[in-house]
Amino acid sequence: MPEVHDQMRMNAHTQLVMLQRAIEQISSEDPELDTLNGLLEKLGAHSYTVAVVGEFNRGKSTLINALLGMP
Repeated sequence: MPEVHDQMRMNAHTQLVMLQRAIEQISSEDPELDTLNGLLEKLGAHSYTVAVVGEFNRGKSTLINALLGMP
């Protein structure tokens, strides 16, 4: 399964770079370029932000610790 995700990530990266180049040809001052650059950076970093929300004392920390393999 990781191979599928890696291929999808590479495809997304390729498409974002193509879009970035097309926008640069139209206008190098386009504010969308900053957005694309940020997306490309995040895509390359392999990092994700996950939010876990819920009421107090409902097992959020226990769930996160279990997912991470921590006590």
